[in-house]
Amino acid sequence: GRRVELGQGVAAERGRTDVWLLKHIAPLPAVVVNLSGVVNLPDGSSVEVRPAEPAPPYPDGRSRARMTLPDPSGELVVRRARPGDRMRPFGMRGSRLVFDLLSEAGVPSQRREHSWVLASDETIYWLLGVRQSESGRVTPGARPVYEFTWMAEE
Repeated sequence: GRRVELGQGVAAERGRTDVWLLKHIAPLPAVVVNLSGVVNLPDGSSVEVRPAEPAPPYPDGRSRARMTLPDPSGELVVRRARPGDRMRPFGMRGSRLVFDLLSEAGVPSQRREHSWVLASDETIYWLLGVRQSESGRVTPGARPVYEFTWMAEE
């Protein structure tokens, strides 16, 4: 996990089994999500949103998540995860740092700052590719319910 700045916007980082050369890039902007259709993200991936029924079987929360959005206080956006972001993982009581969840999921440190979250203001509903938040839990009779599908860039 040791990182050395090499100059000219390039760093080298040692992982568990690899050495990574990293080029610093400008942060990508957040993208507003409408509750129907496909949203293209700046990295070439996309998120599809469609209405869904509040009935099993439920997706695993990695590439698909089904949730209800209880009165989001701001715009629903997909944005990059930021240091200090916290979410309450589905099925857990307390909140966790998003970067800790990424680490536990085996995401290399150099990729963590490039991970996407579905959020409204400071509420994170989904850590794309990893886990859904308790904030979007679908309960019996919940309405409206949406299914989000993330198509990662290959």
